[in-house]
Amino acid sequence: MLSAFRTHIEQNFSQLLEKEVIIAISGGLDSVVLAHLCKEAGVEVALAHCNFRLRGKESDEDEAFARGLAQELNLNIYTKGFDTKAYAEAHQLSTQMAARKLRYEWFDQLAQEIQASFILTAHHANDDLETFLINLSRGTGLTGLTGIPAQREMILRPLLPFSRKEILSYAKAQGFSWREDSSNASDDYLRNKIRHQVIPPLDQAAEGIIPAFQKTKEYVGEASALLGDYIKQVRTLVVTGKGDELSVDILRLQKFPNYESLLFELLKSLQPSKKDLLQLLHAQSGKYIVTPTHKILKNRGTLIALPRSRTTYYSTHITREQVEEGRFNLPVGYLTFNTCIERLDEGSNVAYFPLIKLSFPLTLSGWQQGDYFYPLGMNGTQKLSDFFINQKLSLWEKQEVLILRSAEDIIWVVNHRTDERYKVTAKDTELLRMSYHVE
Repeated sequence: MLSAFRTHIEQNFSQLLEKEVIIAISGGLDSVVLAHLCKEAGVEVALAHCNFRLRGKESDEDEAFARGLAQELNLNIYTKGFDTKAYAEAHQLSTQMAARKLRYEWFDQLAQEIQASFILTAHHANDDLETFLINLSRGTGLTGLTGIPAQREMILRPLLPFSRKEILSYAKAQGFSWREDSSNASDDYLRNKIRHQVIPPLDQAAEGIIPAFQKTKEYVGEASALLGDYIKQVRTLVVTGKGDELSVDILRLQKFPNYESLLFELLKSLQPSKKDLLQLLHAQSGKYIVTPTHKILKNRGTLIALPRSRTTYYSTHITREQVEEGRFNLPVGYLTFNTCIERLDEGSNVAYFPLIKLSFPLTLSGWQQGDYFYPLGMNGTQKLSDFFINQKLSLWEKQEVLILRSAEDIIWVVNHRTDERYKVTAKDTELLRMSYHVE
């Protein structure tokens, strides 16, 4: 096994031979074998052990064993104790999820402190098959059928090609000692049920399920990568982005076969329900859905997605003193001010007003139903709701429009139009220039 491990490292993880890495050491069979293999293969490693204090004396004995192993192999070891149950209760997590979160947060912190480039875990082929079956039992997409990745960011899993049978055989042949976690014998967890009750008979019936699974995983991984490449190409043709806003061109999307499935793949990172997303696709303009992270709006021939946290409304006053300071910060962007005797430049984000006509403090806020103004260049009034329709603004664009008022008068629909009553004439000698900037 050592020879096969060395070859695997040289061919697939050669970066481990040049960098310092951390091994997550529990004291169990798999991590003990990984530590020995890395030591023999010339990988420069340190050990890191988490004591979750979930099994009383047994947990402390695991930590003591890990320290002894580090001494035996002449390796540095770092340990950390956690009150896992208290953390789980405080964050409303299962004990397993709490331990996982604590473990990887500490590993990331430790890697930075000791300048380690990678963290190795001892997941092997049986763990990979168990994950595949767990995902399959819960209902999963193609990605869920690819099992455990060999690398995710700085986490590497160099034992994935090896089965538990190979690892156990090697450990016995080398005379290694390891700790047995008593919780692994319980069938309280789904993974243990699959490990004890599903895989052994499956292995017997299929005459070696692990090699067959590994070949299937390779095929599924290739199909997943191929789909990913296709989605990237479609994305460049139908999705546009502006800041934290995404827009999907429905008409372009519908030219592709299986466009409904494509839409879900394009937006699944926003966590929508597939049913809700497809209903929205065929809904009338103005309908929207809310996901855990985003709002997705149907606006004519477009789906528009915005983060739920994005600021859409606020109200504030701008005093004469603040204008004289030259800059006024907003929750989103900022306004700049300067006085002049004539127009200096033009642009949708720039407005000029006769200073003498302005009543301070000015008010900057969102709009309300019934608001109206006198659009520059027009005779008479127009409701803002009608003005927005003419400007073809979406529901959320309307919500995010800023309105600048002097006394009760709307003088600027920011980035869109100023008011006819406050236009600059040849008689005006002192102007206030305003410009709105989004950071």
